[in-house]
Amino acid sequence: AALLKVPNSLVSLLKTLKDEGYDVGSIPDDLNGDDIIEMIRSLDNPRAISAGAAAVNEIGEKRMEKLGGSVSASEVSPAQLRDWLTFPRSWGPTEWGPIPFLPDASILAQKVESQWGNLGNPSHLSVSGEGNYVVSGLQFGNVWIGVQPLLGVEGDPMRLLFERDLTPHPQYAAFYSWLQNGFEADAVLHFGTHGTVEWLPGSPVGNT
Repeated sequence: AALLKVPNSLVSLLKTLKDEGYDVGSIPDDLNGDDIIEMIRSLDNPRAISAGAAAVNEIGEKRMEKLGGSVSASEVSPAQLRDWLTFPRSWGPTEWGPIPFLPDASILAQKVESQWGNLGNPSHLSVSGEGNYVVSGLQFGNVWIGVQPLLGVEGDPMRLLFERDLTPHPQYAAFYSWLQNGFEADAVLHFGTHGTVEWLPGSPVGNT
């Protein structure tokens, strides 16, 4: 939404959730949204990401205690991401819908690798030295705050609208797959001028 002040809006959301009884950690009354944004930006540390989630979790540890939360980074292995991107092999016409043939259960992983190379490729975004995708954010109780990854098409993010076979970058897939299956989020809220999930193929089915 235009003119939305993201830092202030994040603080307002956390305080509202707290007032309604949700677990948002030990946020102070004078919580500053700019401090949250600054902490999130500090997590984009190539050296720490290369060392893995444990190294990312050490960034600003004491500062986050003052904000009432903690740094929360996790790793998604290529095998785990592939599993999350694979549809149940038991699916049949009822689940796939009225189509002339049933796609392979691993069609999503196949398309991602066709576009970007093997999962865990060191050249991918936010990959640790061990080849795992690092998903980084801040945790306040049961609330996790992170930054939506780039789609992976630098300088031309709208190509996903026009190129039928183009897929998001594996880090993008790892981010949302972890939110769904790792963090097991009950709800996802996007803050900012504009997100990119709504432009993905098939998004109207699950994001309307």
